[in-house]
Amino acid sequence: MAIDKFAMCPGGMGKKVKFCAGNCLPQLERLEKLITADQSRAARQQVTTWLERDPNRACLWAYKCLLDRAAGCVEDHAKSAAEFVRLFPDSPIALAELAIAQILENRFQEASESLARCVEQCEAQGYFYYRVVAAMTTVAEWLAEQGHIPAAIAYLWIASHRYDPQNHTETDEILQQLYHRKDVPLELRQMPTTGLFKDELRDLDSRVYQHVVRFRFALAEQEVQRYLETNPEEPQAWFCLGNLRLWQINYPGAAEAYLRCAQLDQTGPLGMVALLRATILKKNGFGDTENLYLLRYEVSDPERTKEALFSDPHLDHVPPESPSQTNDRGLTEPQFLLLRYPRSDGFEQLLRDLDEPRPPLVSYVLYSRSRDDEPAQIVLTGVSESDRSWVETRARQWCGDEELKVLEESVFTTDSRILRMLRDVSSVSSRFLDGKWTDVESRLVESIPKWRWPVLEPLTLEEAARDPQKKQWARILLAHILQEIPDRHIARVLHEVWQKLHLDFDQEELTRFIDKTADPLLIHFIDPARLSDEQLSAVCKLLFLYQQVPLLERFRPEVLQRRDRLDPELVYFVYEVHAAVFVRTRQQEWLTIHPELEEMITYCEQHNLSHGRLHELDLVGLVGILASKSTSTEIKKQALPFFEKLLEHLVRHHVNDPEIGPMVRDYWHKLTQMALAFKASLTGGRSLDELTQPQIWTPDAEPGPESRLAQPEPKKIWVPGMD
Repeated sequence: MAIDKFAMCPGGMGKKVKFCAGNCLPQLERLEKLITADQSRAARQQVTTWLERDPNRACLWAYKCLLDRAAGCVEDHAKSAAEFVRLFPDSPIALAELAIAQILENRFQEASESLARCVEQCEAQGYFYYRVVAAMTTVAEWLAEQGHIPAAIAYLWIASHRYDPQNHTETDEILQQLYHRKDVPLELRQMPTTGLFKDELRDLDSRVYQHVVRFRFALAEQEVQRYLETNPEEPQAWFCLGNLRLWQINYPGAAEAYLRCAQLDQTGPLGMVALLRATILKKNGFGDTENLYLLRYEVSDPERTKEALFSDPHLDHVPPESPSQTNDRGLTEPQFLLLRYPRSDGFEQLLRDLDEPRPPLVSYVLYSRSRDDEPAQIVLTGVSESDRSWVETRARQWCGDEELKVLEESVFTTDSRILRMLRDVSSVSSRFLDGKWTDVESRLVESIPKWRWPVLEPLTLEEAARDPQKKQWARILLAHILQEIPDRHIARVLHEVWQKLHLDFDQEELTRFIDKTADPLLIHFIDPARLSDEQLSAVCKLLFLYQQVPLLERFRPEVLQRRDRLDPELVYFVYEVHAAVFVRTRQQEWLTIHPELEEMITYCEQHNLSHGRLHELDLVGLVGILASKSTSTEIKKQALPFFEKLLEHLVRHHVNDPEIGPMVRDYWHKLTQMALAFKASLTGGRSLDELTQPQIWTPDAEPGPESRLAQPEPKKIWVPGMD
């Protein structure tokens, strides 16, 4: 493979290949041919031999490090990188390889310093090498694997936006994955900002930024600390210090800085965010976290135990929904929800439990049949420390043994009691309450202000909201729930509680803060009507970035109201998210939004926007109504004309649509058969079950005149692009 003589030297020496490694050109071309032919092992042996003869070749060391990494030889790569840097200390490629070797050995601080030297040498040469960006990405990926998400996001953001703005697709994909990590608190997966946005802090912000984008986090921290020596009461400087320590994986130091910021700003949004971050970084900062156990007990009498499980009023059997719930012999393993109260009086007991928060779901229970190497057993997951004694008592009743035969007992996670309570209320209510959720909402709005949180002792949430010293705590507790439980019902309850306790910020101050920090959590507490068109657009894009779908629903009415002034694509995406959530959660009510849907489709056509996804969602919603046995005949008769009209529209206008055309062509026959089946089931004749059963054609299967299944042959419809 020919190598461009006028490309930059692969060894990072700052010269063109012709002037730096001209006499190595045949060797480089030979290595490229071997690598292209998937002969990496031979290429590695060859470059090792050449370097033994002449080690003073930066370009060959660059290939040696690359091939060592490709072969998975971590130790050899570390030795090669160290020798590469020893011989060529000013080579950015050598320093990038050293950073990778150091991070693979869990030496984060040294890897960060190597990257800083990398950037310095690239700037000195006036050229930035792609392998340096790749090294930054590798360090960030290691950080993410170790759970250091804030630092990983900072490294990736710097790599993509500062040093590779034109070709950062791969880096942005990793960034998107980190932004969407639901197992990480929202406050710890935000895009990096210094937090210095006052006009009088502009010079400090500039100096800090210049250090940060060069990975000189320690120098940036020194700049902030020098400023704090003369200005110790500036909350933004303490917030910035917390961010810098967070990116250096100094979590205790970051929590200390954030806490100081919160002490200095006891009323504003900055203080609330700082207090929330400090509390999250502290282990069990909210005071109500407890261990959740995995317990496995041996079953000596399987038949007796199964009978006891199915007859226990506290257990709710969960029917299998997928093949994943079967064992290796294809037999379904019975699964249950262990409830704190009997199923028969569940709703009333749930309302009583809301006064003093107790999770209604105690544990998940699985009965596992005996296998060749294991006895029959009961597996309980999610048993809290406080419930363990009660669960063991019930397990003895199921097993019929006074002494439980313990196969395993281990802590598999920790969780907040109050968060579990609200998650359980959300899941249990949808399973048992049959539309009584409004009663639960009302009871929660009354009960939550009266709850006592360990971190607020001896105050209730309501009392803390009236205390100037504790008001921020009341805010962060509600904000913590909002980011941990993205449920529209819970979000609506918490917003009512927020209003009831008068926790609102000054809207102008809050809007300015979000403009400067792009903090998605605080968007929960902003009034959409108070935003300008530009601010509303920016907020919605931020919510898309972090996939805050329930929150995006709050802004949808305002977006639709201003759709003639906003970017049409933004309007379309906001509505598409709404329609997708609606069809998934409230499919039987699909007809209620149908006029609005048709209005949005017209809007898309007027602005030449591709809108096949809306037709697809409409199709799913209508089929769900027509195929459901629980839908009334009257509703089905209303839905059928919409379904037939949609099919006609799809075949006329969307067969060649790249977004939805393949689906129309692939499923057209099935869709027309469904239309006939739905119509027949609503006008008499065959039942819907009969009409939708798959049938296999055979030569002697033609129905005769006497057959009750005889139906007129449907008119064939020609679809462009189909035989």
